[in-house]
Parts: sequence; structure tokens; C-alpha cells
Amino acid sequence: MELLTNWLKGNMGTPGDYSYRPIHWYTIAAIAVITIIAVIWQLQLNGGKKAGKLITTIAWIQLVFEIGWRLIYLLFHHTPWAELWPSYPCNLGGILIPLIALTDWKTGKKMFYLFALVGAVLTFSIPDGIFTSNVFVFPIFKSV
Repeated sequence: MELLTNWLKGNMGTPGDYSYRPIHWYTIAAIAVITIIAVIWQLQLNGGKKAGKLITTIAWIQLVFEIGWRLIYLLFHHTPWAELWPSYPCNLGGILIPLIALTDWKTGKKMFYLFALVGAVLTFSIPDGIFTSNVFVFPIFKSV
């Protein structure tokens, strides 16, 4: 249990700035591989048709995760609720994008999908404050 608690709190590895270091590159590679596998799996599943089930599944996972990490930060980091409210674009997008995908809101997709993609690219291009350990701890996982 202590190992899990330390992972959730980010108390593993050596603290520091590990941007553009191996942990950063491994994370990018892992996300690229997972994305490629998901796309191939979806194409095989539907014969190249609409990616409805995959998008719906990812949207639900994202919504549960967005609520879950806030509960983890509330319980393990003792972060006040006011600081956990999605008040800046990255966190707001983490909630809006899955809702837009689940409701199939066409205008929302046009407005927010591009911002989400740009935000994701910027997260890895300018990762200030994300890769703060040489171990893949929960705070890094939450941010990427």
C-alpha cells in the first residue's frame, strides 16, 4: 500500500526537471504506440468505418479519469476543491472534449478538437513542470 501511496503522491524517483530526458521520450513513444494500436484495432473492428465505439470508450475513460485524479489529489495531496476545479484550458478540455465526443456535438467538435490537439502537442513540446521525476509517477501520468 505504501508503494501505491508514494506513486500517487509522486514520491518516487529523484525529483528534478526531466524535460527532454529519457522519461519524456519514453512517454511520447508509449503514447504514439498506444494511439497506433488503437487506430489499427478500430480499423480492423469496423472495416475502416466510423470510429464510434473507440471514441465513446475513450471519452468515458477520460471522464472517469478526470473525476478520479481530482479525488486522488483531494485525498492524497490534500488539495482544496477550489484548486481542483477545471478552470484553465487544459483541465477544462479534459472534461469538455469527452462530453463533446459523447454527445456528438458537431459545432463543439469543430471548436474544441483542434484546441485539444494543439494543447496535446504543446504539452510534449514545452513540458514545463510535468516531468518532475525520473520515474513515471501519477502526477506525470495525470498531466500527459
